[in-house]
Amino acid sequence: MYQTTILLPYFLSWIAVSYLFYGFLSVDCIVYLSSITGIDPDYYEAAALDGASKWVPLNAGALFDVTNVIETYVYRALINSGDIGMSSAASTFQAFVGFALVNIGKKCVAPRN
Repeated sequence: MYQTTILLPYFLSWIAVSYLFYGFLSVDCIVYLSSITGIDPDYYEAAALDGASKWVPLNAGALFDVTNVIETYVYRALINSGDIGMSSAASTFQAFVGFALVNIGKKCVAPRN
């Protein structure tokens, strides 16, 4: 097992990796596009009658106060103010907090010997 793990990068060429990535990406795109085209046009018509457009702003809607989380804060900070530094800092903070919470959760549910 150890030898296989060490020698694995030498057996995989960039061509093989890119072929596998391209294959999986193309299948995912086909599934996504088929699901999008399968939406009934009546839904689009009803949404247009309700006042929706192609680019509905993120700060609109009845659930804005409930769903105002760090992801939407990062998005709004970047789109509205264009402050890349603040958005990057908030994103990095979110990553560290998420990493810590996942590790704490793993410690809590790990079997004890």
